[in-house]
Amino acid sequence: MQFTVEIGNRQWEIEVEPGAPPAVRVDGAAVPATLHTVSSDRAGAVGHYMLLVGNRAYELAITPLSDGQLAVAVDSHLAIVRIEDPLTAALRAAGTRSTTTQGEQTIRAPMPGRVVSVAVEAGQAVAAGAALVVLEAMKMESSIAAPYAGTVERVAVQPGQTVSRDDELVVLTANDGAAAP
Repeated sequence: MQFTVEIGNRQWEIEVEPGAPPAVRVDGAAVPATLHTVSSDRAGAVGHYMLLVGNRAYELAITPLSDGQLAVAVDSHLAIVRIEDPLTAALRAAGTRSTTTQGEQTIRAPMPGRVVSVAVEAGQAVAAGAALVVLEAMKMESSIAAPYAGTVERVAVQPGQTVSRDDELVVLTANDGAAAP
């Protein structure tokens, strides 16, 4: 399993391969770590754990927050943590990597994957948030949505096609009154 862990403005890529003990990599470097449940309430609102990293033990108290983040107390130091699978993290960040010129925006693949379906065609008007393309990456499907109302100028992919990160998917032009980001 792969996760992106974000605390404040720092991010780490975590890979965990099941086993006894599990193989853990942080940003590609092997880390000898195991997590043991000490206790958790029945509703799963608060969990207490012991994290062993090498020869060091850390007490953790983890509380889910309403926005999907976690409040994690590590040896009484509090951190707000966001844990996402790589596709969700890439999609969240994708808005900052698109190219905009003269009202056109090139919608790009947030990560490598396979095009499952294309929901639009050139010349089609779309509403903000409308599905444009569905990508599959790491056995998960995710819909790529229109960031604003506009007209599809070009569709650069077709179902079954493999794409790399930042490959062009769709070119969208803002409708009158709508501003491209």
